[in-house]
Amino acid sequence: MQLSATTSGLHWQLDVSTKLRCVESKWQRGGNASTTATVLSMLGEDAEFMGTITDRAEQRFLMEDFKTNCVDTKNVIVCEGSGCPTATVIINKQTGSRTILNSRNGLREMSYADFLSVNLDLYKWIHFETRPNCPDVMTMLSRVLDHNARVEDKIVTSVEFENPHRPHHDVLFNMADYMFVSKEFAQHYGYTNMEEAVEGLTHTCQPRIAIICAWGECGAAGKQSTSETVTSPALKLDHVVDTLGAGDTFIAGTLHALAKGRCLKSAIAFGCKLSGFKCGMRGLKGIEHLKNSSPVLSILK
Repeated sequence: MQLSATTSGLHWQLDVSTKLRCVESKWQRGGNASTTATVLSMLGEDAEFMGTITDRAEQRFLMEDFKTNCVDTKNVIVCEGSGCPTATVIINKQTGSRTILNSRNGLREMSYADFLSVNLDLYKWIHFETRPNCPDVMTMLSRVLDHNARVEDKIVTSVEFENPHRPHHDVLFNMADYMFVSKEFAQHYGYTNMEEAVEGLTHTCQPRIAIICAWGECGAAGKQSTSETVTSPALKLDHVVDTLGAGDTFIAGTLHALAKGRCLKSAIAFGCKLSGFKCGMRGLKGIEHLKNSSPVLSILK
């Protein structure tokens, strides 16, 4: 859950007990996988979120918001006695940039035991996020790979590598079909641009794996070891309104395009443009209206 506050764009040096008034504030559901699932649903996909949530007062708000956005929650794990993770997001009204202060509030991560309840026969694509439970995510992916070895209709998998400081994230290399790496993650490994990142990381992966790296205002790049590097520019905006969730929107748009059978270049182009549209609006409301009206989405028709 996120509490957003919009500032006037001024820079402040604060003393103890200073009180400032923000332009507006609101509550909204957040989280990487949660936001990605929401955007996928807005694009017409049958999307589900699986993760842990609190059993406290915030549970009702979260579940109702998932329902409003048509995100399936049948496998959500409600944790008794745990707090709700929160992020206080301070948004600069002039630039759209944000400062985030967050707390996990004692909520545990999802475990492999939780994942065992999932009927894998129902899914065509499962997207994972690297979190502090990377060894558990590894066993979840291993279960999907074992399932794929026994069936004809295989599940496509993808993993987001956002935070380079997650312990043991390297155990997830070479497991999923698509790896989404953040600019921060790539820079941590010494790469200075998105092309260099995808070209360098493909050398560490199996040929079947595609590396995708979004680089903010520069756009995104993608590559498989057996093909050339492809790139897409970011959508240029006259005024940035809100960048919160832009990366999750990029991933959702790219996943949606790939699921529709588009090539890697077209998929990341769609992801970049959808993410750009999101940066031009407050929150996610409005993305669903782009599905049938925007020329940007014509690449999927």
